[in-house]
Order: sequence, then C-alpha cells, then structure tokens
Amino acid sequence: MNIEVKPTRDWQWMWRVMRQPGIWKKIGGCDECKPEHIEALVMNQENHFLEVYRDDIRVGFFMFLKQGADFDMHTCLEEGAHGFTAKLAMIEAIRWVFDNTDAPKVVGFVDEKRREVRILLNMIGFKHTKTENGFYHVEFERSKLCPVYS
Repeated sequence: MNIEVKPTRDWQWMWRVMRQPGIWKKIGGCDECKPEHIEALVMNQENHFLEVYRDDIRVGFFMFLKQGADFDMHTCLEEGAHGFTAKLAMIEAIRWVFDNTDAPKVVGFVDEKRREVRILLNMIGFKHTKTENGFYHVEFERSKLCPVYS
C-alpha cells in the first residue's frame, strides 16, 4: 500500500467529501455549515490542507487550521480509508506539517466516545492533555516525531 499526501486548495472537492453522510456525522457537521465556510478556511493561507492518496486514489484529506503557533488537525477520510490507512496517512500529514511549517505541535480533539480514534491517536504518539465537554484533547509535539517515521 502506497500512501501519499499532497497540498490542495480545492475547497469544492473538500466540501463534497465532508458532506458524505458517514463523514458529516463523525465531524459534527451542522445544518448551518455552508460551502462558504470551508472556502474561507481554504483561502486563509495560514491554514494547510492535504489530500490523501492510497495507491494513487484520492481517499480524503486533512485540515490543519492555524491556532496560535500550533495547527489544529481535522480528519476527513472516506469509509474505506480508516484503520491502517488512516494511521499511515496521519503520520505522513504530520510529517508534512513539521517539514513545511515552524509549528511546535499539532493539536486536535475527538469525541470521547470514539474509542477507536483515541487508540489510533495514542498509537501514533499523540498525548492526551485533557477531556472537556465530552471531547478528548490531544497534542503531538514536533520533538516527538519518531525517527522511524522521519
């Protein structure tokens, strides 16, 4: 299996991926969310968006939204790209962020009920920082990038 991440600014494609029922529900999509919201995020040059390819087929993307000095990571992967594909893609995406920005860490959060995602984040090397309002907050420090993955 070959996993590759590539920068993108194709907000219309990202909107279509996000609106898939399986993804929309997991990312907490709301009825008030509009295409203009994703377009505004994408047009902000401080944010980064990475398409994920598995064996040359586009299977989703990561959003890295600038939050102070760090980047807040959001994952939008199609159903067939979970598990091992997600793990490899996330490692590649984090490596890309650290290779292309000066961010000291990548942060994120996940619904505390999504045990499989919490386990995946832990396996990759994210550190649990707190649980608040039903969300499990994590961070991955630049200095923790495993040499095996580098």
